[in-house]
Amino acid sequence: MPLAEILAGVSIVSSLFSGYSAKKSAEAGGEAAQEAAYANASDIRGFGSFNAGNILSVGAVNANAIVDVGEINSQYIERSTARNISLYGIQADEDVRRHVRAEKMVAGDIRARASGSGIQVNTGSPLQFLNAQVDEGIRQRRFMVIKHAETLYSMAEEGSDKAFVTRYTADKSAEVTMANAEANAAMAMANAELTATQQERSGDLAYETGQIAGQSAMVQGVTSAISGGLSAYGMSGGFTPQATTPFTTQQAGFQSAYIGGNTWSGQWGNSYIGMTS
Repeated sequence: MPLAEILAGVSIVSSLFSGYSAKKSAEAGGEAAQEAAYANASDIRGFGSFNAGNILSVGAVNANAIVDVGEINSQYIERSTARNISLYGIQADEDVRRHVRAEKMVAGDIRARASGSGIQVNTGSPLQFLNAQVDEGIRQRRFMVIKHAETLYSMAEEGSDKAFVTRYTADKSAEVTMANAEANAAMAMANAELTATQQERSGDLAYETGQIAGQSAMVQGVTSAISGGLSAYGMSGGFTPQATTPFTTQQAGFQSAYIGGNTWSGQWGNSYIGMTS
């Protein structure tokens, strides 16, 4: 066999093997990039769930603290109101007692003055004046009792209202705190899901790119082999290899473009650590 034919055969085999090797490398690179992207997406979802759980836990602690403080304040208001009512009741009783005592002193003074003048105290104008003073004292005490009773009632109602408002405010603040925590947790999960979905799309695109690059490399190898064989036998023309789509497997990172015109790039591994809502 002529040497030229041997060399041509070697060249054909080399071209085919080179195309096949390039095809497998491109496909393996695409598969590796896709696996890395999906693993990264899984980690992002996991950390998103972890962050959301922390947000809800902190929200629950804050809400419970608000309710507890509100309850303590309400109980303080109720105890303070009860003490004030008790003290005011003692003061009201003492006021009535002193009023009765003062009335008796005035009546006694009237009797003493009237009897000292030689006038009979159970007849005439001195008696009428005495009766008028007694009646006025009774009216005054009646007013005092009503006033004190209404004051005590108002104090009790005011204390009850303040305690109710304090509890109600605490409960509503706790509800708002939990609602905010739930909204922030949902946002954290949504952000994690969005980022994870973008990672998966990038991985799918990398896989498809690897497949296309592998096919192109194989076609190039075959066309090179055919062209080399035709040249070896003195045939003109041949096949013109088509441009291949380059594909590179990156060890420390991954970059690609996804449908929509946006570009995503980043180092997979620790790029998502520390993600918060």
